[in-house]
Amino acid sequence: MKLINQMLLLTVAGLGLIACSDDNPWRGVEGEGGIRLKLQASGDVKDAIPLLRSGAPDFEVPEVEDFSVSLENIATGEVKTWDSLTSFNSQSSFATGSYTLTAFYGSIEDEGFEKPCFQGSTEVTVLESRQADVEVLATLANAMVSVEYTDKFKNYFKSWTPTVHSEGHAYIAFPQDETRPAFIAPGEVSLSIEVTNPSGKSVTLQPAAFPAEARHHYHVTFDVNQGATGDQQLQIVFDDSVETEDVMIDLTDELFSSPAPAVNPFGFTDGQVIEALEGSPLTDPVRFDVVVKGGLTSAILTVESENFTPAFGNEIDLVKATASQQAQLAEMGIKVVGLYKNPDKFAYVDLSNLSAHLPKGKTSVSLVAKDAFTRVSTPLTVHFTNVPVVVDAEDGTAILGNRNATIEVAYNGVEPQKNVTFKALSKAGVYKDCEVVEVKESAATRSFDVKNYIFTVALPDTEHEVIPVKVYFGGEERKQINVNVTVPEYSLAADALSTYVRLQVLPENPSEMAAIVSNLRFYNGSTQISADKISRNAETGIITISDLTPATSYTLTHSLTALTTKAGAGQIGFTTESASVIPNGDFSATVSDINMPGVQVGGTYTGTIFGSPAYHYSAGIVRNMAEGWASVNAMTCYEGASNKNTWFCVPSTYEENGVMVVRSVGYNHNGTTPGVSKKTAQYYCSNTPSFTDAQKAAGELFLGSYTYDGSEHRSEGVAFSSRPASISFDYMYAPLANETAGVEVDIIDASGVVLASAKDNLSAASAMTTKTLSFPAYTFGSKAASIKVKFVSSTAAVPAITIPTGSALNEYSLNGITNGLRNNTLADNAYHALATGSVLKVDNVKFNY
Repeated sequence: MKLINQMLLLTVAGLGLIACSDDNPWRGVEGEGGIRLKLQASGDVKDAIPLLRSGAPDFEVPEVEDFSVSLENIATGEVKTWDSLTSFNSQSSFATGSYTLTAFYGSIEDEGFEKPCFQGSTEVTVLESRQADVEVLATLANAMVSVEYTDKFKNYFKSWTPTVHSEGHAYIAFPQDETRPAFIAPGEVSLSIEVTNPSGKSVTLQPAAFPAEARHHYHVTFDVNQGATGDQQLQIVFDDSVETEDVMIDLTDELFSSPAPAVNPFGFTDGQVIEALEGSPLTDPVRFDVVVKGGLTSAILTVESENFTPAFGNEIDLVKATASQQAQLAEMGIKVVGLYKNPDKFAYVDLSNLSAHLPKGKTSVSLVAKDAFTRVSTPLTVHFTNVPVVVDAEDGTAILGNRNATIEVAYNGVEPQKNVTFKALSKAGVYKDCEVVEVKESAATRSFDVKNYIFTVALPDTEHEVIPVKVYFGGEERKQINVNVTVPEYSLAADALSTYVRLQVLPENPSEMAAIVSNLRFYNGSTQISADKISRNAETGIITISDLTPATSYTLTHSLTALTTKAGAGQIGFTTESASVIPNGDFSATVSDINMPGVQVGGTYTGTIFGSPAYHYSAGIVRNMAEGWASVNAMTCYEGASNKNTWFCVPSTYEENGVMVVRSVGYNHNGTTPGVSKKTAQYYCSNTPSFTDAQKAAGELFLGSYTYDGSEHRSEGVAFSSRPASISFDYMYAPLANETAGVEVDIIDASGVVLASAKDNLSAASAMTTKTLSFPAYTFGSKAASIKVKFVSSTAAVPAITIPTGSALNEYSLNGITNGLRNNTLADNAYHALATGSVLKVDNVKFNY
């Protein structure tokens, strides 16, 4: 074993200094002390082959002044670095504490020829007003590998290229005439070689691997000899420092002629650098396509990054990946197909989503496939350079009492709502996560691919004028800004109905409308009105407070924060409208409307075949009307009719058993009594009149008044000062000819403008049915002066009527008369000689609030 180019270098700068000397510059400096580093660098290397035999080249040990120095605070993990020993020893003072001091030259990650890495470290404690003298020996951190060839090897092969690969690092190829050693990171080292045989056929083999240690120089010799089978054999001979046995491979025709493993690029070229945006997937696919027809035995994926180490390590054999490692690969955005289970001859490794999981900086990914013959594919490498995402935020704004703040962020990444997050300082003095409520893209303001986004985020509170906010990308803090909280100026206008009040927010700044509406709090005395009694419309600025008492005066306090802070607090007073009822809506109060005693019922009859004597029936037409309601009875049962007969004077609306009956009728102010019926034992007149369209009318029931003197005089509506939410009523309906009844309600102001209206058609209902009609929202500030409520038995322009005939007119049998050959008087309204149509019955008409 020989020491190669051993050198011992000593700094002059630190000699002769004593910790407690009188000229100690740190004496009396509170909380600080000094460090003086004396550094040596050694090139000692363990080598199994004497220098003269190997012919290995010398390498230079760097001057100690070329070393960098780092100091890590063991307690805090804080690290500080100096570019040179001189600059470190010139440091005036250090805080007291324990440190790890490291002197280094080069990087273990930077492998290759003439790239030695030296390193040495020790722990040091800094005491107050003391100087700590530290000695550090820096030694070679690399392993060294040299390759040599016998004459037989050189004479047999036309060309050759060996490659060494330290696990997790790049592949280092030796040019054919290279004699220098390669400096590599310690660890498992694989050895491969590409050779071209005398026939010009090439193959790449990876026959061996061995563990490499720092400060060791390993020699590998390639040779060719005659094998036992007669074929030539490739021999790989290791020096005595490697326990791995020499490797022999038969150089058969099959080895060179059958297809070798191949890893082909898709979407890139070997060695290409692909720029990607930090946290974003690639827009186009990038993958390794693997073709191994000779039986796949391994697929080595190597990931080298400046800033991170994958969870599975820097290198993994995909063929042997465990379930846990497979999950780790998937989490990194690496999709593997055809390698995990029963490796196929064709497989691929998709890297399209890898860039979304990489940090900023450069990351290199390589793949090498190996078959049963130990043949390997040429290493295929793609480099990703993740461009840092731009996250630049301006100070935001919020309104007192509104947790939602508006923050403008310049961002060039993807999924801003997912990747850009915020934390705000709460009134408790701790930073809390802020929910991202909404993200809107605004117009771009930069020449590169940065877009401006308006974030709405929910702050923990807005109890301070200025709230510090931290902006994060992917969990990493990128910027700190402030959210400035303003107290908006506004006033309120009230529109009080019976059971609720509508408050119109009038902001001084219209852009603050939504925030004010969303966050106003209301108090009745010292009690806050609960949220379930408040509805808000940020667009119209109207806030509705429900569950109030009719005809009651209120004074409410309003504020954007808790009442105790009094911030922006004010008061507003109003009186709710009374919950007025529809006059006589249950029809319990009635008045006499029609009183016609002794009216002839239909025509006359003889009861024989003779023309005389003729007899008739009489009955009273007596009907009551709901007080305060009107009908068209004055027209359909006209007191001024020239022929008062039940055929021609017909009540269309009346109260019966507490229910209002509204029916369509036929009537005639100048009707002609039908001719005499002459038939033995027929004690009624079976002759009937006819009615023109003008003599048919739908029954009506409405609030107001009505008279008839040959012309109609109607006044619909009554005074009413409340604004109900809906109207309801019970009804039955027996339509004729598929007609529908109708209901119409209007709420009217003092100028005659209809504030709200509701109308509907009513279909057949054989039992009492409740119907409710809702009114649309009233114009803010409107006041009711009157209402109109009307029911009609038919919505047809000309209602249908039925004229009874035959036995339907037999008053004798229908009314139990015992002597038909005389004039008989029936009970009031108990006659059948009249024409009617659809019948609507109405009860319990009321407003709801």
